Amino acid sequence: MLKAVEIYEENVSIPTEQPDGSRSTSFQKRVLSRPILVNRDYVVSARSYDLPDGMLSRAEQGLPEGSKFSKIVLDGNTFGASETIILESFDSLSRRLQGK
Repeated sequence: MLKAVEIYEENVSIPTEQPDGSRSTSFQKRVLSRPILVNRDYVVSARSYDLPDGMLSRAEQGLPEGSKFSKIVLDGNTFGASETIILESFDSLSRRLQGK
């Protein structure tokens, strides 16, 4: 298993009160990170990935300056999306996938 940090988007509801006293809800996307474990046997491919500018600007937690990202594709009856964005450079991730 590989320990990694996943970068993902989440829709968050933001309730607001209107001047007339009524309430409304708007939705906003936030970019969050969380630790994950990846079974290296299910990694089909990995590649370097550049986060879109809009996604970077919505980052909830401050990402270290100059952060590098990779995208991995998983196989094996995954419950979520088969593509995952990882906070790690492709070179570092590829070394870890190869067990070096």
